[in-house]
Amino acid sequence: MTFPFMRDQLNTHVDRSRPGHLLIEVTGEVDLASKPDLDAELTAALDPHTALIVLDLSGVSFLSSSGLQVLTEFQDRADELGTEIRVVCAGRPVRRPLEVVGLDRRLRLYTSVEAALHSVPVS
Repeated sequence: MTFPFMRDQLNTHVDRSRPGHLLIEVTGEVDLASKPDLDAELTAALDPHTALIVLDLSGVSFLSSSGLQVLTEFQDRADELGTEIRVVCAGRPVRRPLEVVGLDRRLRLYTSVEAALHSVPVS
């Protein structure tokens, strides 16, 4: 018997309404299958004229090691451009993998978009 493979679709929405700032909202599962899509979206968002990118992962239901790699590489590229990245991750599906590999000490994490926009870091 064969069971169809079902996975959540990865969706992104980019809000460019604030000059010099981007809000990227990500929903669904970030895994090996969705890694190329997320990587392409994040790479396209990087621009030397963008001072701040808020990456909202509060709608992500699963974050695999492939997703962790995308986040690490995104932070590296942003550092090269001088762009600040703030990551919103209120839930365990994102926060726990970040903690396990130590990325919670490298990335700037926030509990809400509002906190990220107003720079109130997670303690």
